[in-house]
Amino acid sequence: MAHLFLKDTFDNYCLVSADIKTFCTFSIDGQFDRNFYKNDETFSTDNEKRYCSWSELKATATNLIKGHNTPLFMKFVFSISPEILSEDSAGIEGIEALTLTIRYDENALTVASAVNRRSFSLDRTIDGLWDKKAEKLLLSASLTFDEE
Repeated sequence: MAHLFLKDTFDNYCLVSADIKTFCTFSIDGQFDRNFYKNDETFSTDNEKRYCSWSELKATATNLIKGHNTPLFMKFVFSISPEILSEDSAGIEGIEALTLTIRYDENALTVASAVNRRSFSLDRTIDGLWDKKAEKLLLSASLTFDEE
């Protein structure tokens, strides 16, 4: 969890959603809302940003889990641009996003990768490429894991 809350390992990933259960359940919708900045002249409304980055929301999430008790449950869904696979495959045009879900429940931590497509496809080549890339990302951060 240090890589999530104390290090910058996931800072550039977009947070789609987060659920944190402590004394109550907190939910974070990572979708960026331009209306918040509609009267801010220093903000460009041309920004096509869909989700906030983890670096923008990490402090808020950290504040929710501070204390002596371990959270009962946490789930973070990150979205990564399909362009991360561009050197591996040209078949990314039908891909909406690559996701990485980090889930903590009952002292167990799981990480799952998934591919979100714009339309149905039987071709799972991108899934395999994303699984391998996700493994490399975790290993490059010196995170150890058991593959299932």
